[in-house]
Amino acid sequence: MGRRLSISLLKAFIQSFCRSYPARLLPRPAQPSIRHGSFSKAFRVLTTLVLLATLAANPQIAAGEQLTYELTITADKDDGTPQVKRIQLNLLVEQIAGENATVGWSLAEEGRGTFSWLEHYGRASVNLLEPGDSVGGPAVLLTHSGGRSVVPIAIPLASTTLSRDEGAMWTAGGLNYKTLATGKRQEIDAVEIESRGRFGHRRSFWIAAEDCLMLDGVETLFVGQGEQQQLKFKLVSRATLASSDSQEASQELDQWIALRDLLKREVRTERPELSAEQLTTLKTELPKLIDSQKSLLLKQVATSADKEVRGQKSQQAAIAALREAILGKEAGDLTLVDLLGKVTEGESYAGKVVVLHFWKYTDSPLEEPYGQIGYLDFLARKRAADGVVTLGVHCDPELSDAETRRGSLSAARRLRSFMNLSYPIMVDDGKLLDRLGDPRSAGAALPLFVVIGKDGKVTTYHAGLYEVNPREGLAELSTAISAAVGAKP
Repeated sequence: MGRRLSISLLKAFIQSFCRSYPARLLPRPAQPSIRHGSFSKAFRVLTTLVLLATLAANPQIAAGEQLTYELTITADKDDGTPQVKRIQLNLLVEQIAGENATVGWSLAEEGRGTFSWLEHYGRASVNLLEPGDSVGGPAVLLTHSGGRSVVPIAIPLASTTLSRDEGAMWTAGGLNYKTLATGKRQEIDAVEIESRGRFGHRRSFWIAAEDCLMLDGVETLFVGQGEQQQLKFKLVSRATLASSDSQEASQELDQWIALRDLLKREVRTERPELSAEQLTTLKTELPKLIDSQKSLLLKQVATSADKEVRGQKSQQAAIAALREAILGKEAGDLTLVDLLGKVTEGESYAGKVVVLHFWKYTDSPLEEPYGQIGYLDFLARKRAADGVVTLGVHCDPELSDAETRRGSLSAARRLRSFMNLSYPIMVDDGKLLDRLGDPRSAGAALPLFVVIGKDGKVTTYHAGLYEVNPREGLAELSTAISAAVGAKP
């Protein structure tokens, strides 16, 4: 009530000022410089008062605001069964400068794929004039019928200058905006705004009439080969932190970002696996951050980090045990059948270096880095002159079912044709992979690379993807092959 009265008095003063202005500042031809100076000063005063009245009527979201949103991403399967991905997005408004905001963020995602904890926090620069436009903002990993996609998540903050007049239209960031309606959302006076682009609806959202805080909304997404998804978001909590608490949360975020930089991990890496070197770094640095963590912003991140790192340490120990169990041992019979049913006896590889690549060879969903088969094929062509035999080994549970086997083999053949692979793809009934050590038994994923020396013994066992050298491709594997080629049978 007091603020409304103050605003009314301020507006009344401005109106009185405007009515009296001509009488108090009549132009005098003999003193043009005084006339100009008085007018400029009066205009500046008037402009300042109008701006103050506008800001008082429409208060901006302030630094120290902590907001939590719940989001869902939904798609329909071919059978009509809905798939739902759930996300919790936490925001800390660190700074507001004009129409730009600096926002610390964290998220938790569940269902339809997920990023590692290292992708679940950050700091974004947000353009408040173009809702959804940010640099360094969050993203989630979404599995759909066409494969897997990285989906950027718009930070739901908007400028107080957005029009709340019903029917108002404007353009920003290549999108056409329109104020559709006014009403109540979560018992708050609100305005509905819609944005549309070249392909139709982009986003509809309700903002608080007082400060343009986004309350809820719907966004249309397209992933893969144009598969449509619907993202919904809703504000579930809002709090204003004390200045000291806000600064503490920002400092914590600085430390977590520094840790990620120390690991030298590429942004939005889809696979969660960490290298032995990264795990060694985390063994020292992660406990420090977890022990000092206090803010709500990073609470879930700390919990996830501790759980995932512990799991990966156990997984790597199990993989190491599989590796030690097979290195230097006889690989055994390598008799295999190719995709067309042709049998190749294992004896034909006697005295040769053999590279086995165990993976599910399929063209759908086709997801990068495709098991690194492009790099492997380059290496296979290069090392063929050394007598090295490279074999892809198709591993798919559907091969064991007569009704699905044909489709699995067809998918592998299509992939081989699409990638123009020079090396043959064989089929394993599971016995060879089990004999050499299936990394999936340790909770890891394929691919598995195995190098067998001229004497028939395993020289290399590598579960997961190799680090890629931009100039040399799979340099580590190439070195392992060279060692096997140079060794005496």
